Amino acid sequence: MDAKEAIGMVRMVRGLHLGALKDLSAEQWTTVPEGFGNNVLWNAGHIAYYTGVFMYGPCGKPVPLPEVYKGWFKEGSSPKDWSDAPDAKDVLGRLGSQMDEIEKELGAGAFEGHQGMELFGNKLDSIPKVLTFHCTHEGIHLGRIMSLLKLI
Repeated sequence: MDAKEAIGMVRMVRGLHLGALKDLSAEQWTTVPEGFGNNVLWNAGHIAYYTGVFMYGPCGKPVPLPEVYKGWFKEGSSPKDWSDAPDAKDVLGRLGSQMDEIEKELGAGAFEGHQGMELFGNKLDSIPKVLTFHCTHEGIHLGRIMSLLKLI
């Protein structure tokens, strides 16, 4: 699988996210049901943030998102810790445009210095491998979002 095919896979899963998120109320975005640590907004922002981390970090480039996204959406963060909440429309917009931006930059050679990464003891030594893992990551969070929406 080449990088373009892997981007197509991410786009497929991302489309499912966007379909699930497009018409949510403010309550659906922000409610943290009993027994959960995060809400729909955190899961959506987490996906946007880690797409950037996985693609830009191994190139030594900054993640092209506002710096506040790291505090809001990194692993271990929680909406309970937010002093100011992220804007759901902003997160949704970034999710909608992010893969276009990555595909454009990939075509321009922006990721040629990508060093790969190690996750859970596995070396992901190419962009297609990173993107394939990221499909799994997006799918996990899509499942969480769907579970949250059933409870809200």
